[in-house]
Amino acid sequence: MRRGCRCPRYTGRAPAAVPKTAPVVHRFASEEFTAIQESHIRVRYDPTPPPRVPPAEATSPRRRAFGLFRRRAREAGEPPPTMTQLYHAHRIRLVRLATLLVDDQETAEDVVQEAFTAAFRRYGARLGELDDPPAYLRRCVVNGARSVLRRRRTARAWVPPVLPPAASPEDDALRAERDRRLRQALRQLTRRQREVLVLRYWENLSESEIAGTLGIPSGTVKSTASRGLTALHRLLREEDT
Repeated sequence: MRRGCRCPRYTGRAPAAVPKTAPVVHRFASEEFTAIQESHIRVRYDPTPPPRVPPAEATSPRRRAFGLFRRRAREAGEPPPTMTQLYHAHRIRLVRLATLLVDDQETAEDVVQEAFTAAFRRYGARLGELDDPPAYLRRCVVNGARSVLRRRRTARAWVPPVLPPAASPEDDALRAERDRRLRQALRQLTRRQREVLVLRYWENLSESEIAGTLGIPSGTVKSTASRGLTALHRLLREEDT
């Protein structure tokens, strides 16, 4: 038998009998394999799942685009554009965009001008803080066009009230003269008659309401109003004659 080799050398003879300890070794090996298999199943099919780790927040495509604009300018070694450069480079394109949105060139020019004014008022010399100045101006133009369309829709939906035709100077003079004659005739009535007629024909109160206001019976209100109207018509006819 060679040194370092556990297998018997083939000699052409029958192999030696298996020692009696083989079944015991086989039993221990089977138990060890079963334990390993059970532990694998228990780990793999554990009903209690491990705690989930929230994924890292992904960067939005919009922010990536803004970062790309700034990174390209930084890599090129160029300073951030000034408001004058942005105005000359993007004004015509923004006016065309606004014109297609609001369907009015004059209004579109106002919208673009307000967008540049708002950007200068907010950032001014700090224009380099913007990730993408052209995109910022484009958003301002779109928002301004939306505001214009909302105001236009509200203005078109409003219907002005129908006013009565204005009276001519002759009508005003005749009305003033008629009011003067009526007031003069009312002064010649008694106090009770004047109160009843004013409450009835100026305040449009009913007989019961006039009675409650003056503290007199309803029948007295009715008779006083009748006598007051008769006296009022007589005084107006006398003034006409």
